[in-house]
Amino acid sequence: MKPDRSRGRLFFRGIVVVLLGGLAVWVNHLANRDPGRLVTPFGKRDSALYVRMKDGTRIAIDVWLPPGIARNDRIPALLHMTRYVRAFERTWLGRVLAGMHLAEWVPPEVAPFNQRGYAVVLVDARGSGASSGYRPTEMPPAEVDDYGQVVDWIVNQGWSNGKVGAFGASYVGNTSEALAGAGRAAVRAVAPEVSDYDPFLGLVWPGGAVNRVFSSAWSDFVANLDRNEVVRAYHSINGRSLFDWTTRGIKPVDGDERHELLNRSLREREGRNLDVMAGIKRMIDLDDSASFGGITPRAMSLYRYSKQLEAGGAAIFAEVGWIEAGTANGALARFKTANSPQQVWLTPRRHRMSGLNDPFRPGVEQPDGVLRSGFERTVAFFDRYLKTDATPAGREIFYYTFNHGGRLPAYRRTEVWPPAGIATERWYLVADRQLSPVPSGGSDTTDSYTVDFAHASSNDPRWDQFGRQAIGDRADADRRALVYTSAPVLQDMEITGSPVLSLEVASSATDGLFIGYLELVAPDGRVFYVTEGVLRAQHRAVAKEPPPYFQFGPYHSMSRADAAPLIPGQVTTIAFDLLATSVLVPKGWRIRLALAGHDESSFLRVPADGTPVWSVHRGGTRPSFVDLPIRRLPTQ
Repeated sequence: MKPDRSRGRLFFRGIVVVLLGGLAVWVNHLANRDPGRLVTPFGKRDSALYVRMKDGTRIAIDVWLPPGIARNDRIPALLHMTRYVRAFERTWLGRVLAGMHLAEWVPPEVAPFNQRGYAVVLVDARGSGASSGYRPTEMPPAEVDDYGQVVDWIVNQGWSNGKVGAFGASYVGNTSEALAGAGRAAVRAVAPEVSDYDPFLGLVWPGGAVNRVFSSAWSDFVANLDRNEVVRAYHSINGRSLFDWTTRGIKPVDGDERHELLNRSLREREGRNLDVMAGIKRMIDLDDSASFGGITPRAMSLYRYSKQLEAGGAAIFAEVGWIEAGTANGALARFKTANSPQQVWLTPRRHRMSGLNDPFRPGVEQPDGVLRSGFERTVAFFDRYLKTDATPAGREIFYYTFNHGGRLPAYRRTEVWPPAGIATERWYLVADRQLSPVPSGGSDTTDSYTVDFAHASSNDPRWDQFGRQAIGDRADADRRALVYTSAPVLQDMEITGSPVLSLEVASSATDGLFIGYLELVAPDGRVFYVTEGVLRAQHRAVAKEPPPYFQFGPYHSMSRADAAPLIPGQVTTIAFDLLATSVLVPKGWRIRLALAGHDESSFLRVPADGTPVWSVHRGGTRPSFVDLPIRRLPTQ
């Protein structure tokens, strides 16, 4: 008698069906483990909704409450306001991976602050993310007013203790700083990281040079975000990653599962948001409003809020990197301009806050002792101002010194800038391409330099905030520059502050860029980058009117009225500051000044055609020099 195999097959199939069903139930469970769905006494832990502005614009926000909040709790709120999309909608795979703890449910900017008892409110800027409206330019005045209205909404919530702060890096740092000047008494403290106090002169248009490397990439990045092509946007700056497979796009608000409101917002901005790179390329001066939707660059800058910041008394905790565009200069300028409670940290971090950016420690990528506890410092700052009624603290700066080598502490504290003990020393360009504290004797002489448009400061320049900003040995780059090098210094010295370069120069062209690099040359011949500065020649005039914020060197208004072409062959003064820095020059090392007329790694060329030839004057009645902020250290 043959065995009945059909029953066995049916049994086996039944087992498979049960297992597959169980697997499907388990996977579905994983995909729905979102902790944001947790119900608190004030509703869902993560509520996505619109706050309507006075002009009718719908601003999308996510409110994340701590999971253990009780009905009688009243807690402070921290705002995270972005034009980079406040939150993303996950794919099914993304939800499953999050359920397996292989991806994050709670946004990384939310979780640590929720754990410390803060509500975190994520905000899409108008004309971006799920918010309605459009962006005629970046950081328009209406955007800052929106954030003030969101604060008004927050303090009326049942869970709010009436105190609000803000935090974030880069553009989110900018919005945090702007909020301090929005005129809301509830805003007690803000913690901007790597923010742009002057986003034009400190980042996209330094000294009148068009920052091609960053502005072009950033323009494409935000344009993709504004079309809800978020995977393409982040893939362009991060490369392929798990994000590509776990993200659908912009997260809609609750109740908009069919994306009707989200799609309406996308249609509103289509063709109306600013083409950032196109505007910057057209820009000719700081009076230009035609390139930016009728708003001048000055009206988009954070320094315009300095008076409100000071009057409002909000405390600032600012952390920036020394070598990432001009954010350190911006933090120092704010410190000198607004007499409000401020704690500033000048660190060796990169703009994207991933590891060290120290030319004297090449290859060191991971945070070490000089970077630890940054978050703890930030939480302690917020706890003081948002959880207590403490009076505002004072004003202080903590600054890192490159190449300290144990001769100096890695970080030092000062209440004034430049620090006490720093004195200006004038170092001259002299014969034989030397840099000397002793001026040349005799008559006026010149050095000739033909601008080399192949010169590049680095493969990873400080002006590329999407990059590593890791500037290596400058020896090869200096072969394309006009270089002046000192004799070995006879004692240890510290350069801390803002060097100021003054060139007496004639050019064969009517315009051009003048770039100065301060470098150190080690005894073994390696050339280390320290800092740099740039000025477009047509903006060389030193303005008579007072500047809108503190300047560390000659004030160039960059206005239409002060612009003037060079007269070919006529000697003129080109004077400008180099970005602030702090570095130890050990005994036996040499100081170098390198001059160039272009940086292929960073800027658009000026002029667009032709090759300028310079005659740099030195000695006689027209000496060229650099003023260095120096502290000479006692011999050990």
